[in-house]
Amino acid sequence: MRGLRSRLEAPTRRIAHVSETAAAAATGNLGVAIARIALAAMLHEFVTVNRDEIIRRCSAKVAMRAVASSTEPVEHGVPLFLDQLVDALRLRLASGLEIGDSAVLHGRDMRRQGFTVSQVVHVYGDICQSITGLAVETSTPISPDDFGLMSACLDNAMAGAVTEYQHEARSPAWIP
Repeated sequence: MRGLRSRLEAPTRRIAHVSETAAAAATGNLGVAIARIALAAMLHEFVTVNRDEIIRRCSAKVAMRAVASSTEPVEHGVPLFLDQLVDALRLRLASGLEIGDSAVLHGRDMRRQGFTVSQVVHVYGDICQSITGLAVETSTPISPDDFGLMSACLDNAMAGAVTEYQHEARSPAWIP
C-alpha cells in the first residue's frame, strides 16, 4: 500500500515542484529556479550532460589498474554503454538487448586485449562510481528508481561481459 501511495503522490509532488520553480523564476530568483531545475533532472539527463567527464573518470580508473598489454579504449566499452544506459533510463527499461549484446562484445574485446576478468568487472564498477561520485560532487540527487535501473543495467552488462570473457577463455580456437 505504501508503494502505491508513493506512486500516486509523486505526480503531485512533481507538479508542486514545477509550480514553485516557475514562481521562483517569475519573481526574479533565478538561482532558486536553476537549483530546482537541477534537482528535477533525471539521471539520463545527468549522464548525457556529463558523458565526457564520466568517460574520463572511468579511463583514469582503468589506467590505474591496467596490467593488460593494451589500455586502448574498447569499441564496445564505456561510451557505448553510457549511450545505451541513457536510452534505458529514458525509456524506463531495466535493460535492453542492446546492452547485453554490446557487453558480450566488450567482454570478448577485453579478453583479447589481455585484460583480466577482474578488470572486466571493475570497468562496470568504475562506471557506477564515476556517475555517483560526480553526482555527489555536483549535489545532483539520483532518485532510487533511476539508481535501481542503472544498477540493473550494470548488472546485466557485467554478467554478459564476464560470461563471454569466460567463454573466450575456454574456447580452443582462441589465440591471444
